[in-house]
Amino acid sequence: MNKLISIVLPTYNRADLLRYTLTLLIPQIEEVVEDVELIICNNASTDSTEEILEDFKVKYDFVKVINYNDHCDIGNSIARSISNAEGEFFLLWSDDDIPSPYMIKMYLNAIKNTPNVACVVGNRLVGESQQDGFGINNLRVFDGEYPQEEVVFESSDVFVRKFAGAMGFLSVDLIRKDIWEKHKGLSENDCWGYEFLLPMLAGLKNEICVYLCFPTCIQRFFKKPRYHNKWVCYAYIGMPRLLKKLESMGVIRDWYDGFTQFKYNQSDVEFVWAIRGICWKNKEIYSPLVDELLSYQRSRIRRLFIRSINKPSSLYVFYNLYFSLYNRFNRYKHLIVGKSK
Repeated sequence: MNKLISIVLPTYNRADLLRYTLTLLIPQIEEVVEDVELIICNNASTDSTEEILEDFKVKYDFVKVINYNDHCDIGNSIARSISNAEGEFFLLWSDDDIPSPYMIKMYLNAIKNTPNVACVVGNRLVGESQQDGFGINNLRVFDGEYPQEEVVFESSDVFVRKFAGAMGFLSVDLIRKDIWEKHKGLSENDCWGYEFLLPMLAGLKNEICVYLCFPTCIQRFFKKPRYHNKWVCYAYIGMPRLLKKLESMGVIRDWYDGFTQFKYNQSDVEFVWAIRGICWKNKEIYSPLVDELLSYQRSRIRRLFIRSINKPSSLYVFYNLYFSLYNRFNRYKHLIVGKSK
């Protein structure tokens, strides 16, 4: 008999973090094992991941392990991992995130208490991973807008525009499997880093969705994640590509409004830091993408720095001076406005 939820966990070369995550996740599954299975998909790791997974597989009969021989990028790794889910719903989980104490029960309650629900997305805490060990510092709530326990959305347009960006983070997304099956052919797309999101979100048109306001996990931020050099590709090209496709399919009405609600697209300062810290150092990646980056941004300061990618490096000192003055001016402006209120 198929379970109600398949927890799908793609992993790659994070053996120690994976072991730590599983020691926190598995006790929760044991409490509701009649409803939940765990499927771990090893994306051709070269460390001790396979040996660790074999130990867990032997010890727990609800743990299924798939070891892939060919490595693929993160978006396609997630998509092929989902294909192994047999439950009515699947919950994506990352190999380095920490579940809240009652995370699984929260998702089960949302499913059982909301007839015909298609998608449940959880809030989260975010923090900085310690250099040594598994601890996380400077915890904060990702989304503090909703005071109630959960919010039910009957409009896919409102839900997707608001939460598409949040769903790009793996460990908050629970989707009914038939939604994925109807649109899984869309998983091969050009939405960098978010390939798996298009078939999930495409099926939410006219479906009921739930947002859990209480954090369901802790997201671990690394000082320099392994996808660091391509982060601008994901956040500022992959996400607007995704939203434009969803608009063309009638799932949302205004892709640009959805992009402005994307958390990493709300700050000019954060955007410019990304251009300076990533694009300037990886011109071979971003020079061909300048025109597309410009097409998604309307802010004058952002467009100025996008164009700087193709300028000689010798000019960057002047761009840095301009940004420093711009940043100082905005701080003073906010200070003056704050005092006048």
